[in-house]
Amino acid sequence: MRPFLLFLIVFGAYDSSAQETLPVKLPTTHIVLMLPDSSWHSSHETDTAKGIYFFKRNPVIDSQDRSIIPAIMVFVEDATSYKGDLVTFSVNKLAKFAHRGIHMDEAMFPINKDCPLTYKNGMVEKCSYTDQNIQHRIYMIFLIDEQNHGIQIYLDMTKSIGKKYEDEFMDVIRSITEK
Repeated sequence: MRPFLLFLIVFGAYDSSAQETLPVKLPTTHIVLMLPDSSWHSSHETDTAKGIYFFKRNPVIDSQDRSIIPAIMVFVEDATSYKGDLVTFSVNKLAKFAHRGIHMDEAMFPINKDCPLTYKNGMVEKCSYTDQNIQHRIYMIFLIDEQNHGIQIYLDMTKSIGKKYEDEFMDVIRSITEK
């Protein structure tokens, strides 16, 4: 089945009034993740031909009356040259952020009991940054699947809504599996 068609089927097959998790199968990979509920949707930035997937939450109003739109961004690429070496893959991807003011607050691996990610060849970087005087929390997830796809998943929201909505990100991270 063509990747774009599969993508449309996955997103067209749910009732938008439902409050249950929504499965997302990343075309060309065996990776599946669950969006928390129907307040999340595919965004126009998605380009399945390039392995780029964007999901956005319906806007949330924070304590300063700002409209905040949490986002999940997924990038899939050929990682054959890494030969399954997750550390080298993640270091190369993190290097792109070195001069952008992103602070690495915590690295988590599935072997750590507090790590929400259970995917074996993956890691989570809990990071923070400030953009336009607004503090953000971003989770950067790096995976290499059994088919040698390098997968980057970024979950980004402002810290001002984190206490109320960060559990949604934890649910997404916990849901990542290979089928």
